[in-house]
Amino acid sequence: MALASPIILGTFVVYLIAVLAIGVWGANATEDQDDYLLGGRGLNIVWATLSEQASLWSGWLTVGFPGFVYSSGILGMWWFFWCIPGNLLAWGVVAKRLRRYSTLLKALTLPEFLGKRYGKRYTSVILLAAAGAAYFYFFYVGAQILAGSSAINNGLGLGEDIGFALTVVIVVGYTLGGGYLAVSLTDVMQGILMMVLAIAVPIATIAQFGGFANLINEFNQATDATVSSWTAGQSGLGLWVSIIVLVGFGLPFLAQPHGVTRYMSMKKPSSIGYGMLIMSLFQGLALVGIPILAFGGILLFPDIGNVDALAPQMIVETLPPWLAGILLAGIVAAVMSTADSQLLVVGSTVGEDAYKGVIAQDASDRQVVLVTRAAVLVAGAIAAGIAWTTPDTVFTAIAFAWGGLGTTFIAPLVLGLWWERANGAGAVVGMFIGFFGAAAWSQYLSGGPVIGGRGIFDYYFVLPVLILSLAGDIIVSLLTEPPEEQVSEQIIEISSPMEDEIALYTGGSSSPGPATADGGSTDIMDSLTVTEESVVTEFAKRQSFSDLPSATSI
Repeated sequence: MALASPIILGTFVVYLIAVLAIGVWGANATEDQDDYLLGGRGLNIVWATLSEQASLWSGWLTVGFPGFVYSSGILGMWWFFWCIPGNLLAWGVVAKRLRRYSTLLKALTLPEFLGKRYGKRYTSVILLAAAGAAYFYFFYVGAQILAGSSAINNGLGLGEDIGFALTVVIVVGYTLGGGYLAVSLTDVMQGILMMVLAIAVPIATIAQFGGFANLINEFNQATDATVSSWTAGQSGLGLWVSIIVLVGFGLPFLAQPHGVTRYMSMKKPSSIGYGMLIMSLFQGLALVGIPILAFGGILLFPDIGNVDALAPQMIVETLPPWLAGILLAGIVAAVMSTADSQLLVVGSTVGEDAYKGVIAQDASDRQVVLVTRAAVLVAGAIAAGIAWTTPDTVFTAIAFAWGGLGTTFIAPLVLGLWWERANGAGAVVGMFIGFFGAAAWSQYLSGGPVIGGRGIFDYYFVLPVLILSLAGDIIVSLLTEPPEEQVSEQIIEISSPMEDEIALYTGGSSSPGPATADGGSTDIMDSLTVTEESVVTEFAKRQSFSDLPSATSI
């Protein structure tokens, strides 16, 4: 492939310089492990939401999804359709309670949270959590590196080897340097570029075909029912089973370690409504825009060969060079945004959970950061090896890791947040079933009893494995002794605004709170059972509007 135009290459280089600058800034701003892993729990809701979306979607959205729709047709849109309610469910069920509970337990990572929630008697909880995160992230990061190298090769014409090397160096380099502050800021930039891609390329594609109606007419004429219909030619039980099983694409949002860390880092857990709105807008644009890109690609590149090359080639084909350069940088940025977040999870699992939690409990923050960064380097090398040798497309490789992380962590996380009877024994069984069930179902089993014209092991594994994982966790928890008494107290405490949240509303004020039934008053800072609405309302009554937090601080 010929080298891209100087404008495209120049835009890409400028972006790399910007990423390097952010990494240097992040390194200087990182003072301790709390900064390195969660940015000091100080992200506003807009920053946290865009960071979450960029880290979750990345190469899956910008490279994998277009390629999947290209190869499977309109039926490929069903998996993304289920993702929107799945992500909304995660915000509603997990976000606020995890932010509060992780703060209460002083947990910086998901494995550390699970270890503290289920107690020291069950060290196997944290060991299984660490093993599951590391195993699936090796494949996940490998897929992101594969996507980045494909984008550079097909969009910039630099060659596959150079694209591969650049992706590895950039991702590992600035994850090592800046930690969470650098990762989350670049995620915001990349999230914005991903939204621009989902708008600009579809508009340019529609314009190239003379309107949306012409595009759809040509698409229908060039394809058969297996590509151009929502059912892909299926009917009856087989169709319904396929649609229901695809629910499994949405459920893993509940417990992606690199996603839920965004919930843990939020400044104001009460602002999740804003986060849900931003998330819905982001995914809605992608659900509409990316398939239009793929439909145009089916017409313009009917024999593309490598479906992962579709998005970069559509960008170059439909857009002016200056905009093409920006969006090609956006694709590479997107795949980097997830890879760096995931490397950070692997590194923190080794440094915070294994090293400080088990090996050297008296280790200083500086020592833990060094171990974490060393783990990031090793994990990056392993992921690069997987990326170099994998024959999978970006979509299939990520689908395996995405689902495996979901089945491993959903049961212990969701039950641990909401059910005081959930104990360590149940968590171990639930994680064990989710971890090994996902690996066995996806990698070693095929065929099986036929349902809807297909063997059960040929369907996506998340929904059946998750049902088994939840059942195992619940049954074992009920059959074994309950957790420590303080768990019940913790569940009650995180159901209401905590002291740090109330302090944000009151500016740390300890002025009299709402009146009590006997005519007295309570101290807002001590009234952890009041609702957020009553805190805000009472504070507004007693202060001028100028004292309230500004909209930009939400």
